Amino acid sequence: MYAVIALFDEKTDTLVRNIWQGLREKEISFYAEEVIDRIPHITLAG
Repeated sequence: MYAVIALFDEKTDTLVRNIWQGLREKEISFYAEEVIDRIPHITLAG
């Protein structure tokens, strides 16, 4: 098994974090807070 983790540039990272914050404020999802220091990323595994 292998995995590749792709991180976002600063602009996209901020955009995703703002979306996470909006979801939290509307009490839709607390996913981003479930792990300390979670960072926006894409994981591809096979």
